[in-house]
Amino acid sequence: MKQLITFLIISLTFSLVGCGFKDIDKRFFVVSIGVDKATNSEKKYSVLLKLAIPDAEPKMGAEKFLVMSEESDSISEAVRIIKSRVDKELDFGHAKIIAFGEDVANENIENIMDWFTRRRDIQNIAWVMIARPTAKEILKLKPKAERIPANSFILAFGEEGTETPYITSTYLFKFMRDMTELGVNAVLPIVELGKEEDMFDINKLAVIKDGKTALTLNKDETKTFNALYREHKKMSIYVEEEGEKFMVNVNSIKRDYKINADNNNQPYVHYDIDIVGTIEEALTSVKVNDIEKYGELAAKASKKRVEELLRKFQKEGVDPLGLGLRYRATHLGEEEVKQKKWQELYPQIEFRVNVNTKVDGV
Repeated sequence: MKQLITFLIISLTFSLVGCGFKDIDKRFFVVSIGVDKATNSEKKYSVLLKLAIPDAEPKMGAEKFLVMSEESDSISEAVRIIKSRVDKELDFGHAKIIAFGEDVANENIENIMDWFTRRRDIQNIAWVMIARPTAKEILKLKPKAERIPANSFILAFGEEGTETPYITSTYLFKFMRDMTELGVNAVLPIVELGKEEDMFDINKLAVIKDGKTALTLNKDETKTFNALYREHKKMSIYVEEEGEKFMVNVNSIKRDYKINADNNNQPYVHYDIDIVGTIEEALTSVKVNDIEKYGELAAKASKKRVEELLRKFQKEGVDPLGLGLRYRATHLGEEEVKQKKWQELYPQIEFRVNVNTKVDGV
């Protein structure tokens, strides 16, 4: 028995020595991954890895990083080739940003997403985005206020820094789930080069259908989408109605909707939206006694924007709000039958939007 125990201890010791552990100074931490279309060869993709170089005393605007690229027909092969060009092991445990170039997103990203979800050391809570014009240009940005490589995107998407209704954040696990789920379309934020040097803009949104970009929303449509999608409170409503021009700062927003498609009458979706806010800025004279009127004008302007966005989704045959998912969840029957029924109903749906806006003060 003693001999057996001794043998097991020796075997365990040798297995731990060869387990593949490497010290931190022998690793490159991959903080961002980008995928563009290949331009210099007949390969399909150009894969980019943003590698953070550790610094004992990080200073503002002095972050150090490398952007390594390789063209290949597969991401896994490109990564292995990049590993042959560096002297340290690549560690993907800190890869929180996945960027697809606009050309890749316009073709098909469904196939290459498989690698990101299957690789065990890439977090499912990584943020996914579309880089315009290319992932290479976005990954090479070096904002002056950034202390850690890629941290600006992490702060923006995680709302740990800026909070704005123009940014729509998408986790890797949610993006994959919405890509494969029936009754909903996945969405991705679009990151563009900013007007200032080494800065970026995130105020547009792409709706994905059949693995590629089917519709792009401008910044106003993106803000309206976020109000409906996740009831983003830190937003404002610009009102230009009946000769009045003012801005309402939203303090709270609640929305609910019901789908009525169970009879032979006109199928419709009834949206109820309740908004409470204050007039933050006015370009015309504002009278305290007319607060109720201003609330009605703000409701009118909001209703118009919501209806236009819903009809735009319907016209393009996309459903990023998941109306079809709600229909499937509230009806009995086989899933394929319900999905087919919804696809027949969606082009005929009438949107009835009711907005109640209460203005607390000026």
